[in-house]
Amino acid sequence: MTGKARGALHQDVPVIDLDSGDAAGLAEALRRASVEVGFFVLTGHGVPGRVFDDAFGAARGFFALPEDARLQYQMDRSQTGYLPAGRSVIRASQVADNRKEDVTEIFLVRNELAKYHPDVVAERRFRGRNRWPAELPGFRPALLSYILHMEHLARGLLPLYETALGLGRGALAPFFTEAQLSVSVAHYPVSDATDSGRYGLAPHTDAGFLTFIPLRAEPGLEIRDAAGNWFAPPEVPGGILVNAGDMLARWTSDLFMSTPHRVMVMRDRARTSLPFFFYPALDAVIDPALISDAPKYEPIRFEEYFAWYVSRNYAHQSEEEEA
Repeated sequence: MTGKARGALHQDVPVIDLDSGDAAGLAEALRRASVEVGFFVLTGHGVPGRVFDDAFGAARGFFALPEDARLQYQMDRSQTGYLPAGRSVIRASQVADNRKEDVTEIFLVRNELAKYHPDVVAERRFRGRNRWPAELPGFRPALLSYILHMEHLARGLLPLYETALGLGRGALAPFFTEAQLSVSVAHYPVSDATDSGRYGLAPHTDAGFLTFIPLRAEPGLEIRDAAGNWFAPPEVPGGILVNAGDMLARWTSDLFMSTPHRVMVMRDRARTSLPFFFYPALDAVIDPALISDAPKYEPIRFEEYFAWYVSRNYAHQSEEEEA
């Protein structure tokens, strides 16, 4: 169901500064990075440092809670809440034939929906309410502020993507009117896992449109080049690593790359990460004919694709569907 771009990936991950150059120049830099690498580092993004500091502090606070406290918030069918270590296996990947659980634990936060939002009342999958740890009153405001800033940044990039793809102004915006948003509050603990089949997060590509990963000093994330070599992204203080997901690759008929990446097992110190995922609305029909005169893929509703992806990668979801 996925589309994978193949291009001249190399270890020179470009840095795009939103404070430099005009819109046309920025769009051309974005296009080149998306076609050749699939990753770039964004600077000049305007997100205050305190937003990152507060969100990372909240994340570390949650994973410092006792295990029985964390388990009160286990992930439910709406795909929000806590997923203990060993509950995810990257099985939808076309990058690696993975069969072993990842050495990571996450707390997933999605769109903040009101109690009587129609999707909540209808118990629509992926549109349930978030679960907030009562032990950490600062967790919710810190994460919601982070999501708000990341969403604002992602929406601000849409005009650049439209220009980069030769689309008219506003062509992409309707697909994101009710964009799906999520943050994977991730903790990679120190582990003595030594066999080559275990990862912090196994080699994979992302499911959606864009992923934002704030760059921190903690190592572990690696990107794969076209020759199969793995390398660490550049260290750019205050930068945000941006990559395209499978849905953007599919939408562009593989013009833009959805590039493999992984997180290695942490043997010396734990790692905290806050990847933000920007998806189309669940009802959006992703048709490559919008962008390409010779589309490689059939149209697909994003909800259909995303349900497939989740069922393949999260053990508890697969068990529910098979029951």
